[in-house]
Amino acid sequence: GFLLCPTFAIIFIAVEIYIATKQQRFYPFLNIEIFIMALLTVIYLLSIVVFYSDYIHQILPIVLSFYHQGYFFSFASLSTQEILSFSLLTLLMLFFLYRELSHHTIYDILVISMIGFIISYYFYHRVYYYHLLPLFIQSLLLITLIAGETWIKIKNTPSSPQKKYDKLMLVTLLLMIFLFAVVYTACIYFANHQFKEKEIIPQLNFLKSQKNPPPTVFFYTAVVSSTYPLLTYANISSASRLDCLWPLPGIVKEKNKTKASEGKKLLTQLVVDDLTRNKPKFIFIDASETKRYIGQPFNYIQYFSENSQFKNLISKYHYINTISDYAIYEVR
Repeated sequence: GFLLCPTFAIIFIAVEIYIATKQQRFYPFLNIEIFIMALLTVIYLLSIVVFYSDYIHQILPIVLSFYHQGYFFSFASLSTQEILSFSLLTLLMLFFLYRELSHHTIYDILVISMIGFIISYYFYHRVYYYHLLPLFIQSLLLITLIAGETWIKIKNTPSSPQKKYDKLMLVTLLLMIFLFAVVYTACIYFANHQFKEKEIIPQLNFLKSQKNPPPTVFFYTAVVSSTYPLLTYANISSASRLDCLWPLPGIVKEKNKTKASEGKKLLTQLVVDDLTRNKPKFIFIDASETKRYIGQPFNYIQYFSENSQFKNLISKYHYINTISDYAIYEVR
């Protein structure tokens, strides 16, 4: 989980420093595992510079300028996530039971990691489940270890008031594991399944019904969950270099008109270049009443049609149907 997000590397370094201090190693990073990981990281970064230079020169400036404000969540919104509550409850249980437990080193490592993941989560101010996934997994591991050690303690302890307390704590731990590892996971699964049946399958059936399935399609939306699942199931590619039009919410919300105008110009040119190069057969345009993340009624065609090149390109498409809140346009 340390490689899912750039800030997670800080958590990895903190854990390595703790282990080095615990083992009294004064050169904690001079071992073969760390060397290989550092080497692969350097190779990865160099490959981006060499093979994907347009990311450095075109995409990264837009990320730094508009991405954060486009997908910003308040502290209160971030704090309502169930995974975060579960993790904090697990840490609280460890706090009360810490002195009675053995294997403090592994608990300390998990605590350092979990606190780091929580800080990273709040730092980004975005509710992305892949940011929370490592925290959820480590919370499950931590509470399972605590429950296992409490069970062993109960088996080896004669009847006493302390044993009754330990049994109560074990029941609480097992209930937490059941609620989050089973019930919560099942709820997430069924919610995703419902989304797939309602949003993805109708569009997928439309694409599969074509005699000649298109090699690429273009999505006009700021919601990535509506794009790549469909592309993956349909086994086709996106005509856009962006997984969705993620710069758009930040550009629309930008209060500085000059900066917003520059961002709109950059994004429009990216869209025009991708349409010209890939020539998708179908264009899917978010037709929902209030666009998610943009937070207001918004017309994609009208917005980009201020550019004459885009206006000329989009005139070659005609509307054919609306499926799952997406208006579908086909090239003439």
